[in-house]
Amino acid sequence: MESLKSDFPRLSPTWITDGHVDLEYKSYVILGYLQSVAAYFRSHRLYPVLADLIQHYKDLQNLKDKAELFESGTATVSGVDWEKLLLIYEKKMPESQVMEELMDIVSFAIPHFAESIQEGRVRYEEAEKLIALEAVGVMPLHQDEGYVILEDQENAENRVYSYHVTLYEKPGEKFKAIHTAYVSSYPTSLRYHFRQIKQELIRERPDWPNPAVFGAVSVKPLPFYETFFPIVRRLLAEVIQPAPGMTTGPCS
Repeated sequence: MESLKSDFPRLSPTWITDGHVDLEYKSYVILGYLQSVAAYFRSHRLYPVLADLIQHYKDLQNLKDKAELFESGTATVSGVDWEKLLLIYEKKMPESQVMEELMDIVSFAIPHFAESIQEGRVRYEEAEKLIALEAVGVMPLHQDEGYVILEDQENAENRVYSYHVTLYEKPGEKFKAIHTAYVSSYPTSLRYHFRQIKQELIRERPDWPNPAVFGAVSVKPLPFYETFFPIVRRLLAEVIQPAPGMTTGPCS
């Protein structure tokens, strides 16, 4: 069983209404969190923090956009339903001072989150340039499932994951989801180069004589779970060619 690291900076999904709804207090919360995020990025770690940042930013922007729709005075914002991420409105009621403070907090937070996201994306691009993902041996036409071998330089081992692809679609858009599962590890040595590992995998599953196998290496060591593995998964989604006629499912 793999042990995943969990020392990344955290911010509650309901941070904006937790505790005191006060701009000065929330500014300390925001800046403290983003300082921890910056330190996380400086150590070349990206996930899950970058994804969390983007989600927080989207939530804040969504609240701001919906509040602006009701500036005409026909309805006023009286609260937030965080489970559904919806603003609660009351008609012909005086504007809430608490809601004014919430909107001030949103206005303060959005540019700070945007700046931090931009830093994360720059770090992502820098890390991505260090990584090479290539096919191992002859590739079959069917690439929707197979193996990916990652050189984990931190632990001097090659980690093998099985993968399979699911196609999803929503109006005007289709995208691929990569599902992975840990299989085994091999020490990094001349004996266990990627082609040899592929042969080992074939011996273990003789019913699968020519699986699609990809190998990933990095020019410099990168944190495995927080950076290397997530980026390889995204690269894998880009290079895999779905089989003709592969069905898609709706995006929920």
